[in-house]
Amino acid sequence: MASTLPKNEQVVGLLKGDIKTVEEDKALLESVVTYTQYVDLADFADDHMFKTDQEAFIMKEMKMLMSVPEEWSNLFNAINNLRVMNKFHSGVLFENLEFFAKFCQESVQNLRSNISKNGLMFSNEMFKNKEAMQTEKY
Repeated sequence: MASTLPKNEQVVGLLKGDIKTVEEDKALLESVVTYTQYVDLADFADDHMFKTDQEAFIMKEMKMLMSVPEEWSNLFNAINNLRVMNKFHSGVLFENLEFFAKFCQESVQNLRSNISKNGLMFSNEMFKNKEAMQTEKY
């Protein structure tokens, strides 16, 4: 299968004969997700909406990210936000856990493996954090 694109605009894909433009290849690479280990999670920046208006962040931004199941990159980012909240702002997370509970359950059960893996990572971290918080009380 010959491509009609000039050689300098072609990128050979993973499948034999799969030829993409440089722009298509860049878009594909941008859609690849990266899992962040718990120790590598960074807190929200000082100018992040979470730190300037927590209620708007939770009720508007997070709600928007969680609302469209077909937008899997938004779901992935919402889970990452929950992971950051768990690590650095667990009190806020646990105060709003009821709001996030259904989303967390759906994330773990999601057929898209990157969403379910990230959801499982969050669940594991949350339970470990909750256990550590309870241990500190006693």
